[in-house]
Amino acid sequence: MFFEQDLALVKRGAKASLQVDAYPERTFPGQVTFIYPTLNTETRTARVRIELANPDGQLKPGMYGTVLISGGAARDALVVPDSAVIDSGARQTILVALGEGASSRARPSSGHVPAAWWKCCRA
Repeated sequence: MFFEQDLALVKRGAKASLQVDAYPERTFPGQVTFIYPTLNTETRTARVRIELANPDGQLKPGMYGTVLISGGAARDALVVPDSAVIDSGARQTILVALGEGASSRARPSSGHVPAAWWKCCRA
């Protein structure tokens, strides 16, 4: 699933790779073959279909994995580790130092960054 703001970075035909916990030493190459035309309005995410080679039958339905998709121009973004996010239960906040003891609050987004990192995109 991809966040709405990251959909422009995903293109049909883009190369993809999958890693699953069951086979950490193995990467399964694939390709984006379809971008579904609907958006989940609750999560603001869209699904994509990736076709993967599975000649040895190691991949099983329902396995969890991490997919990396290449392509699209990366946008510069401020990213912070998960430990820097203040989670009140109702929202997540990051304090951004502005210098001379001043700071501002920012809301993080989890889109298009590695796990355990957050992207600061909204003030």
